[in-house]
Amino acid sequence: MCGVPSSAQDGPAASLQPSCDAGNSSSCAGLGIRYAKGDGVEVDLARAATLFQRACDGGNAGGCANLGILYELGQGVAVDLDRALGLYQRGCDNGSALGCTNLGLMYASGQGPRLDLARAAALYQRGCDGGFSAACTNLGVLYATGQAVPRDLSRAAALYQRGCDGDSALGCVNLGALYVSGEGVTIDFAHAAALFQQACDKGAGGGCTSLGILYADEMKDQPKSVQAFARYLELGGNHARARAAVAHSKP
Repeated sequence: MCGVPSSAQDGPAASLQPSCDAGNSSSCAGLGIRYAKGDGVEVDLARAATLFQRACDGGNAGGCANLGILYELGQGVAVDLDRALGLYQRGCDNGSALGCTNLGLMYASGQGPRLDLARAAALYQRGCDGGFSAACTNLGVLYATGQAVPRDLSRAAALYQRGCDGDSALGCVNLGALYVSGEGVTIDFAHAAALFQQACDKGAGGGCTSLGILYADEMKDQPKSVQAFARYLELGGNHARARAAVAHSKP
């Protein structure tokens, strides 16, 4: 029985419950995400795993991929990398860009399966084409470094742009770095600064510190450099240069 007392759920979660109980796999997947995140309900990762399993068994690709995450990380279930691999594959085969991306990460790291960067690249491409921005960024890294694909900085830049246009802060940072160095694109410090700022605004410390360095070294704007470094420190960074810049700015 999947139901819980309605008092334990908010309105949206409570509305998903009967639909899930009736066999709607999308509702089970959506409710699983709520239990995984604590969105309108108390966090319950074991419950999330049960719901994702029901969704996956019902043909919901996202349910398979999300269950794979729990098995990979050992959240709500025991760590089982082989099972995570199979769930990511099942999700990817049925159209989950998240499943393809996470499967690619496993092949890129050699965690679970053997290391296979060529397969990782193909999976990242599927994830990127499916609209998962982190997959675009990950594929861009392979093109920038020439791992398993021909080194192509122009293509890396285009992939970073796709990642950045989504929610990949790393895509913004990596693209900004290319605009600083002029690799694959024309040097453009102002555009690089905008990209680093975008990443910093998304809470990526690397974007803030890259912005601080760019303002200090290339654009010669110390107040903005200090502002960026201060934001980096607020986010929990501990880079010595950032600490020194902020400390020296104080009267």
